[in-house]
Amino acid sequence: MQKIQNKISNSLLNHNLMFMKTKHIPILLLSIFILNSCDDRKNELQKISAFTPVYGSLDDLKAMITSQPPRSLNSIGKIYTYNQLLLVNEQYEGVHVFDNSDPTNPIPIQFIQIPGNVDIAIKDQFVYADMGVGMATINIQDLSNPVLTHFDQTYLGEKHQQRPPQNMISAFSDEKVYFECPDPSKGMIISWENKEILKPDCYIIK
Repeated sequence: MQKIQNKISNSLLNHNLMFMKTKHIPILLLSIFILNSCDDRKNELQKISAFTPVYGSLDDLKAMITSQPPRSLNSIGKIYTYNQLLLVNEQYEGVHVFDNSDPTNPIPIQFIQIPGNVDIAIKDQFVYADMGVGMATINIQDLSNPVLTHFDQTYLGEKHQQRPPQNMISAFSDEKVYFECPDPSKGMIISWENKEILKPDCYIIK
């Protein structure tokens, strides 16, 4: 009789242990789900490197093309000579101008800020500069006062108002390129900047 009672007690004990384990499984799964949801939410709130549009008018664009003091060379692009000048593109930022009277010792004169610039060409006193969102023609006859004389976006179609320029996308280190979704109500996009922002909804996979 004692053996039978022991078997029954053991059976009840095992049943209770199994019930307790089964009871905790949903709680464990719920905890894992909550932790994963928190991680996903945390990732959404993390700042990442992404392109943001700069909105403005043609006058705003003209105001962005300015003459500034010389600065150090960092990300060098195209190099051109014009008369006694040496012009060196600083990618996405503008053009360094040097006095090239002595080619063995170019002397920095100034920096012409041209946001988004990656390529330049020169004819006479005009610099033709790709700005990603259009082609700028800049008169540099007076280096202290570069003047935007023409700006053309027609060759780009509408895509320049919908996504960052292809040259910026191609130069981005990650395969997935995030950017702030354009808002047409804010006006025309005249440039794009690379900033640390909260993870945006828009992206391109290269």
